[in-house]
Amino acid sequence: MVTDAPPLHAGRTRARPSDGYRYARALLVIFLVTAVDVFNLLDRASRGGPTRYAILLVPAVAALAIRTRGSTLVRRPRTHERLLLILFAFGLLGTTYGIVFLHITSTARAIFLPMSIAILALLVIEPIREEEARRLVRLIAWIGTIYIVLGAVTYSGLAESLAAYRQFKNASFPYTMLGISAALLLGHRAWAFVLAGLTAVIFFGYPSATSVLIILVTALTFFATSTRASRTRPYLIAATILAIGVAGLVNFNSSVEIADRYFDAVGKRNTTAGRLEFWTNGLAQWRASPLIGSGFASETVIEASRNRRSPYHNDFVLFLAEGGIVGCALFVSWLVLLLRDLLHRYFAFADSGAVSQALLARLLLVGLGSYVVSMLFNPVIQGLSRSATIFALAAISTALGRPESVPAETALERRSALVPA
Repeated sequence: MVTDAPPLHAGRTRARPSDGYRYARALLVIFLVTAVDVFNLLDRASRGGPTRYAILLVPAVAALAIRTRGSTLVRRPRTHERLLLILFAFGLLGTTYGIVFLHITSTARAIFLPMSIAILALLVIEPIREEEARRLVRLIAWIGTIYIVLGAVTYSGLAESLAAYRQFKNASFPYTMLGISAALLLGHRAWAFVLAGLTAVIFFGYPSATSVLIILVTALTFFATSTRASRTRPYLIAATILAIGVAGLVNFNSSVEIADRYFDAVGKRNTTAGRLEFWTNGLAQWRASPLIGSGFASETVIEASRNRRSPYHNDFVLFLAEGGIVGCALFVSWLVLLLRDLLHRYFAFADSGAVSQALLARLLLVGLGSYVVSMLFNPVIQGLSRSATIFALAAISTALGRPESVPAETALERRSALVPA
């Protein structure tokens, strides 16, 4: 039997935590383990091995515990969740076939097994309540603080050897934005300022261009969701970013030249040529089977010059090569519709005066937006901790439910209660 999630009611309190809060708390265990995983065991199959997937038992047990407590109802999936279900079935079947019959070693399991985290959110009937949302923002702030402190210690020279494990580089840099943003949203500007200073230590230790873009997108996300922002502002910003991206592709040589100048200015080794080689090889694999690619049944690392093997360094190229037009379209559509739905609910929470739920939605937009940028230039979703984080952010966003409806004339007044940040 299927039902829609019940609406939230401002001021409604219960002694017992809601289903959504209990599930979100379990997901934050993944965040915490990722933050303290300085040796990057979760993302390195050679070190963590199959046992690293045990982390996925946490959300599975939490979701089942929620359902055994009461009815067997599941929530009616939203459009983006239906797309994810199709992608999950497609990818898991292909990956299993590749492992069993083709004996591939570099598989897409680190993508599709963590995807179950977002799917299990369908078992969450009671959404996260107002008072619970603020607790989650505070917990994320502390987890982000742990990650930032450990990263700053690494790049300050106190534990320089940890830099070799690459935990505090491009693919996980969104954790710094989650920590700083959560502190800002809680109104703790001094805390956020200290975290920003420690993040600067991480950046100057590894001054990647991806980090600059993530910081820029985070600032734009705050601007797009400010208390005075219209509902069209985020779309205008997104259209502008898309136009700049298209212009960059059209004037590709100029874009490469700008990247070269940046790397020269910060004294960092330029890896643009290597990325382009991996992207080109991935597109060549896609052209061999444009519709479904390899069906996720092939190796997720590819050969390059000088006998190098590496991931695609672009998750969208990965989905295009491994899943073809079908797989990539499902993934991109899921992301776009998820962000659109979360954005609409953010404004609805703000209009209804649900301050803490609006802050949590805003923080989730920062996290997901940061990961989208990172996925454009790095093998993000191929790392277990990172893919688990992305799908956990998606699961928490759906566990937020929907706010109550309010008259239009009171919406602006209630939105003004949000902490300006």
